Amino acid sequence: IVKGVNPSDIEPISPYIGNLLVKSYFKSRFIKTYPSVKVMGRQEYLDYRISQYNESITKLNNYIQALEDEISGYYGRIQSEKTKIANNQSIISESTSSRDSYYNSCVSAGYYFYGYYYHYYSQSYCDNQRAQWDAIINKANQNISDLSSDISTTQSYLYQDQEADKEAKSYVSYIESAKDQTPQELGVFEPDNNIKVAVDETSPNVVVDYFETLTHEYLHYSSYVDKDKTFTYNFFEEGLTEIGRAHV
Repeated sequence: IVKGVNPSDIEPISPYIGNLLVKSYFKSRFIKTYPSVKVMGRQEYLDYRISQYNESITKLNNYIQALEDEISGYYGRIQSEKTKIANNQSIISESTSSRDSYYNSCVSAGYYFYGYYYHYYSQSYCDNQRAQWDAIINKANQNISDLSSDISTTQSYLYQDQEADKEAKSYVSYIESAKDQTPQELGVFEPDNNIKVAVDETSPNVVVDYFETLTHEYLHYSSYVDKDKTFTYNFFEEGLTEIGRAHV
């Protein structure tokens, strides 16, 4: 009969107790051995978890700030390139007008002499002058095409950052909410193989709480594969683990 739980006494054997509790139900399944288990006093555990949450929130806020700086830069880049497009459109409009005016003046410039009209400039000269304007217009059109392509690419980066920003802010809210629930926590599993269990030695249910928490967190440990093979939402992870613990 276990009448009490002393953290320093129970900690060395907790990995084995957790393994035996889980294995007793899942007899036909392989159960991983053995995680690192830290049994902590209630206040020590709370301080640890709050510090952990605050550290995560700080890192996320720094990440969010970096994203928003980048988003601001993307907006500035897009606006700058839109201004350049407008400038190139003005160049096209002005150059087209000038090209047609100069060309018409070139081919029509001359004088009459004894019933004959003599041109000041040859047709090839006028065509060459027109081609120079065409080159300016073509260059401006190419600039517009390049700038439009860059805007499209920048907008895709902007969208990705905006989605990441929303997701990060949502996760900060989730962590803040989880931090508020910390006083109700009794344990946590930290990948790949660390379990923290809080023991409130003043609680009349300290023994039951210890066994239940150790079993729950050991199930997390035993079912963990890697960070890329986890549930998208913690709700499913916790729910299925709690069902498993209830059976144990």
